[in-house]
Amino acid sequence: MAATAATAATAATRARATCRVGALAVLALSGGSACTMLSGVDDLEFIDGPGEVEPPPAPSAADLLALTASCEQVSSGLYRNARDPVPEPSIPVCALEGAYFWQAGMGIDCDGLSHDSPECPSEGAHTAATDSTGQALDSLTLPFVVVPAATAVEGCPGVPWSYEEAGLAMGSVVAVVYRDQLAYGVLGDVGPCDAIGMASHAMAKRLGINVEPGRPGVDSGVTYFAFSGPDAIVSVIEDQAQAAELGEQRAAELLAAP
Repeated sequence: MAATAATAATAATRARATCRVGALAVLALSGGSACTMLSGVDDLEFIDGPGEVEPPPAPSAADLLALTASCEQVSSGLYRNARDPVPEPSIPVCALEGAYFWQAGMGIDCDGLSHDSPECPSEGAHTAATDSTGQALDSLTLPFVVVPAATAVEGCPGVPWSYEEAGLAMGSVVAVVYRDQLAYGVLGDVGPCDAIGMASHAMAKRLGINVEPGRPGVDSGVTYFAFSGPDAIVSVIEDQAQAAELGEQRAAELLAAP
């Protein structure tokens, strides 16, 4: 009996949670993560204990925008806003820890699989990236961002910034902020080498940006974050759940960087 009492006392000292099964109180030792079910009773009630550690809150639009208070410009020159047909170049690409950002409007890229749809018509049936079946991406269903071409072409002799040299690729995850909305996606297409600020119909719709035919998109107020490195590239470019999970992870790491 003495040994039993001593054991019970030790258990009580180590206890971190108390559980009640009906009128019966038992102690859950610190080595366990949950209360023990006794006698088939299923009305187990957790009374006290440390519980599981709460995960940190998901990154918010405001959290990410706070990182753009200053710009470490990495583009050798400025880009024109893709949404404005006759602008002066005014947009730099800026560096963060493991990411790049730029602030512009949003022109809607309707190229790809759904190019002949009435919702998002386009003359371009192809996108720079293809899905896992080898088809062009679908602007109506896949949230993706367009980056400027990384190589000079006729009419655009200089390239202010190369996404490839920056460690980005088709399938790199992105976070896009408009007002208080935050959406994740991937890099999915390449646009003119002198313009920046384009995304798919699906990305615009997620952010509450106008997608109605006529002049869809928005002139300003959109911030794009593109995450660099091989560990920021999704394995299946059309897997939106993977892009959102990886994008949120990289955004959290960005916010935690010193």
